[in-house]
Amino acid sequence: MSHDPASTKSCRLRETFKAFWADEQGSTVIGYSLIAGIIVLAIVGTVGAIGESLKTDYYEPVSAGLSGIE
Repeated sequence: MSHDPASTKSCRLRETFKAFWADEQGSTVIGYSLIAGIIVLAIVGTVGAIGESLKTDYYEPVSAGLSGIE
């Protein structure tokens, strides 16, 4: 008996998708990745806000004071 190569390939593909959907390890990685992404966004936002505050509170007054010195 000869097997149809297309149906064999389709069967393998179907089994691969079933195994992929049944694997819960991937969802754990996705969950941790989302948490890490949120933490990174919080850090970037905080550093940006602190940087802007430092610029207005310290850098600009020092820069203005030094610009008069020649």
